[in-house]
Amino acid sequence: MEKQLKVRKNSTVEDGAVRLSTKLLEELGISAGDMIEVVNSHISKKMRVEELDWMSKKEIELNINEIKNLETKEKAYLTIRL
Repeated sequence: MEKQLKVRKNSTVEDGAVRLSTKLLEELGISAGDMIEVVNSHISKKMRVEELDWMSKKEIELNINEIKNLETKEKAYLTIRL
């Protein structure tokens, strides 16, 4: 399964992790701590999932280092794969 999400920058997200909404995790059938693949055209990276209950289920939070590693920017879109 794939889902395209809008990037949001958040300095409290750890390196190697992404933060997703609780509702999205339930919809996808995954839990905090699971590994998912985050894809930006030619770059792909396995990352650990963190959960945040009040987030929009259309967004993904990453820290600035991971945004640079995935060669993207805030408010762009990334794809996640299970």
